[in-house]
Amino acid sequence: MQGNLAWKEDFKGNRTCYAQDMTRNLETSRVEGLAPNTACAAVLASGAALPGNSRRTSTQWHPVWHLETKLAEPRRLTTKVYNGQPDPFNGGATASCAPANATLPDGSPIVVLCKQIEQATTDTNGALGFAATLAPTADVPMRVQQWTYNEYGQVLTAKDPLNNTTTHAYYSDTTADHTMGDLATVTNALNQVVARYAKYNPAGQWLEMVDANGTTTSRSFDLRQRLKTSTTAGLTTRYDYWPTGLLKSVTLPDATSVQYGYDDAHRLTSVADHLGNKISYTLDNSGNRIGETVTDP
Repeated sequence: MQGNLAWKEDFKGNRTCYAQDMTRNLETSRVEGLAPNTACAAVLASGAALPGNSRRTSTQWHPVWHLETKLAEPRRLTTKVYNGQPDPFNGGATASCAPANATLPDGSPIVVLCKQIEQATTDTNGALGFAATLAPTADVPMRVQQWTYNEYGQVLTAKDPLNNTTTHAYYSDTTADHTMGDLATVTNALNQVVARYAKYNPAGQWLEMVDANGTTTSRSFDLRQRLKTSTTAGLTTRYDYWPTGLLKSVTLPDATSVQYGYDDAHRLTSVADHLGNKISYTLDNSGNRIGETVTDP
């Protein structure tokens, strides 16, 4: 109905059934691992028991955007809290992880992910959906990730489940070496600058980066914005491409190399090194690999 997928069966006959919010054409429930010809209505109903070896995934969505806010899977419940939306883990207060001036053209807050919480449940197959019982946090602690952003929607901080915070800083001006908004530094939880981006091209690709050890990596790109060289501590790796844009060869700093061959459908058919060692792949019409030939001169 309305072009939404109702069910599908794989080559082994395993059926997957789908339920959608028909007003927004968004998937709300999916049951996988069913026997052929299983009646979808019976397994998609709220609270329906599931056959053995099947699993259910339930989804809730942002009220405006096509973004998941809650996902119920076997033994796990994931909640995503977006900027400007109620935070159920903070008494329903409106989540704010971006400045007040970070707004969309209609004046509403930018839609960025503030927090993601993963909780363990006792629901072994997902049949209970969002009504699943949570496992004791003493046994399985919640996993919480959090982010903050600047007015342009760029990540300023990222906090992992262990409470370690990574900080990003961006250039506020435009020079010959960078443009306003280009990433300048990445700092880890120990306040160590693990990456300092000193130079960019006009396409926003970084050309020079200094790591935490003071080692500089320089890169160059061709006119199609493909990586051509990468040089670290004076050692250069080179990349060449076929006219189609597919990778042709990689030459390492010690002059060893790997070459890649493709068929007319742009599918990988061979990999060879500089010594003549080669692996050739035979593909069927669907692109599946059905044979390999190894050449060792």
